[in-house]
Amino acid sequence: MFVHKKDTVKYKIDIFKDVETDQYVGIAQGLGYSGYGSTIDDAIKNTNISMQMALEWYVENGTFEQVLKECGYEVYMENDQKFWKLNNYIGNFESFVAA
Repeated sequence: MFVHKKDTVKYKIDIFKDVETDQYVGIAQGLGYSGYGSTIDDAIKNTNISMQMALEWYVENGTFEQVLKECGYEVYMENDQKFWKLNNYIGNFESFVAA
């Protein structure tokens, strides 16, 4: 989660295990920023750092709201707190195909 003054951005992080490097990789849904680490917690922490840096850059350059809207985020109010939430995420599903 990213918090800047009055804005909070909520996002989900997908975690994968890279078998070649034996590292965990986190990818933030919607904006696609990522981080990695030797543990799941490290991957989450580094993905959050990546998101924090990117969102701070958007704030500094005046493109914060534009980028979030383009990526499918919408503003919601909860307990007098403004937050951004990815509105077009449905879920992830496991599937298979025979080859």
